[in-house]
Amino acid sequence: MLNVHIYKEIKNEKKQDVFVSLAERGPLHNQLIDTPYPTKEWLQPKRYAAHSAGTTYVYDFPELFRQSLSQIWTRAIAKDPTLVVPQVLLKAKELVLDDKDRLHEVWRPAGSNTVGMVAWLVDIFTPEYPKGRRIVLIGNDITHITGTFGPLEYRLFFKASELARTQGLPRVYISANSGARMGIAEEVVASFRVAWNNKENPTKGFKYLYLAPEDYRALTQGDKASVKAELVRDDDDGGEERYMITDVIGAVDGIGVENLQVLSQQKITE
Repeated sequence: MLNVHIYKEIKNEKKQDVFVSLAERGPLHNQLIDTPYPTKEWLQPKRYAAHSAGTTYVYDFPELFRQSLSQIWTRAIAKDPTLVVPQVLLKAKELVLDDKDRLHEVWRPAGSNTVGMVAWLVDIFTPEYPKGRRIVLIGNDITHITGTFGPLEYRLFFKASELARTQGLPRVYISANSGARMGIAEEVVASFRVAWNNKENPTKGFKYLYLAPEDYRALTQGDKASVKAELVRDDDDGGEERYMITDVIGAVDGIGVENLQVLSQQKITE
């Protein structure tokens, strides 16, 4: 798609020459005028990953909506040449949650999301509504942890949906996800050891998983422990002191079975 952005050069507060968008905010807005032109847009790998998964990169959907609106206006003009096409066919402000779980309208570069759900407040200008009509657009980012659902994804989905209901706006949800997030505590994977029933023959199974004392201390220091474990002495290994793992919590929230509940809540909200 060919996108045209118009800028003017001004001096900012630091007396630096920067680009400022004249119409819709473009990717070079507030960038220094000597910013190198990218030979390959940094979003291309994300687009490739989305296309490989059989879908479209989530941040490209507003542009696809814009292209569809252009086609709608072309057909409308063919039927009624007196119609005046608006200069702007679509305006989109991204919706993000702050640390107090409140939605805010922001402008930020595509791909700046840190969760696998993206939402916008969108104004579309159609022949039926040439002055604009507002909708809430929500979509999964299939490139973020394979598009899985966790608590943060659900909160954004819920809050954006709640906004649509409160303001009486149409809500469009583009579903491209792989279900609940069943993650893994990588820091535990790198440290755990196995107490085999027979070291020489692992096919006989194992007694338990454990951590060496130094690994246990590393995984339980600070405010949040990644594991819970019990101190044991294994007589089969010369009475070695070790910590038998009873619970894996993980340093990162939203990687466990709680996401099964999150996904069911999301389905109910739909």
